[in-house]
Parts: sequence; C-alpha cells; structure tokens
Amino acid sequence: MPLYEFESKDGEVIEALAEPEQRVIEKDGKKYYRRSVQRISIVGKAAPPGMAKEILEFYKKKEEKEGARFYSRFSKETIKRAWENDSEPYFDQV
Repeated sequence: MPLYEFESKDGEVIEALAEPEQRVIEKDGKKYYRRSVQRISIVGKAAPPGMAKEILEFYKKKEEKEGARFYSRFSKETIKRAWENDSEPYFDQV
C-alpha cells in the first residue's frame, strides 16, 4: 500500500498507508481527505551532454563563423572520428 497525505477540514495533515482508491479515512472521530499527488515529468535527457558533444558544437560554431580561416589544434582525422563516433576518448589522445 502506498503512503498518502490526508488533510482534515481544519487543515491538520497526517500521513497514512492506504489503498489507491481510498479517498477518505477516519481517525479519532475526524475525517481526513486524501490530498492530490503532485506529478513530475522529465523532458529531454537526464544526463548532460558529454565533453565530446560540447567540443563538436564548439567546432561547428567556429567553422560556421570563420569558415576556412579557422585553425584547430586537433588533426582532421581526430575531428572526423569524433563526428562519426561522438565519443570522448579521441580528444584525450591529443
């Protein structure tokens, strides 16, 4: 049985184990009504982007801004492998 919060008419709140369909409980001659359960939802990814993803986005912006004048300290092969595999170890090798 799940744990729910119940509230009386005078604002007193208690926690109690109850069946999901049970909306009202009686305790010490008082009626307590189940409070609504707040729902949360997660949108998108739960994990932040990895370092490789950030570096790839940085290079894409730099290349769009500077074009052929952009110089990178990484080799073309390293960047190409990162684009293809989108993994961080390639950047650790340089």
